[in-house]
Amino acid sequence: AAVVVVLCFVPGLRFPQFLSRALFPMVNQARPSDVVIELMDPLPGDAVVPAGEPVPLEVRVEGGKVKKVMLETVEDGRGRDQVELTRGRGNRFSGTITVRQEDVKFRVRAGGAITRYYTLDARNRPAVTLFAKTYTYPKYAGLEPETKEETDGNLSALEGSTVRLELTPNQEIAFGELVLESDEVKHPPKTIYLKPEVEGGKTLVAEVPVGSEYPRYKVRMEAKGSGFKNKFAPYHEIRSVPDVMPVVEL
Repeated sequence: AAVVVVLCFVPGLRFPQFLSRALFPMVNQARPSDVVIELMDPLPGDAVVPAGEPVPLEVRVEGGKVKKVMLETVEDGRGRDQVELTRGRGNRFSGTITVRQEDVKFRVRAGGAITRYYTLDARNRPAVTLFAKTYTYPKYAGLEPETKEETDGNLSALEGSTVRLELTPNQEIAFGELVLESDEVKHPPKTIYLKPEVEGGKTLVAEVPVGSEYPRYKVRMEAKGSGFKNKFAPYHEIRSVPDVMPVVEL
């Protein structure tokens, strides 16, 4: 016991780390070495990341002469992959981790050093899966309200109509809004707040006017669990059909 205590205080020997790995081989621990690998990005190493998007990786390696730094990834159903990192300025090495729909575990090897396994938790960005559109036409038209359920958000109605949009997102949303945009400077972007139909529900509601001022809109959302935003959201068309006088052509 006395020898063990003395060895624990010998500088550079790293005896506590070696002892811990020997006593608990199944625990996720880094391998002690003269080479030190410091994770720079992502910080922290265990992170929630968007599914289907590449994650940048950067490490700093100190101690010893390291010629090659390897990234090792493990994904369910795909086995284990190794990729060599690219050397940058100083002792920094960088690369990219491919994250699909499954969680990814990764660690970095440099010389005799190996980091512990880090986990990237893949989460989908928020998106609208269904648009329920209820068209309310101007009173003079004498038309009954009409409801359509579609997977796209394009709107087309008689000018002066109002559309009640009920959006069904793929996950719980913390914040949502519609942004109406125009090509004319005199019509700045207009924002409509998306309200939950029922408190805690998954349906978001907004009233959208149909007119020639705003020909398109975009849905902006922020996921409640991950905080991700739908930054790749597409634009949707607002087609205003003018009520013109009938014309007879001979």
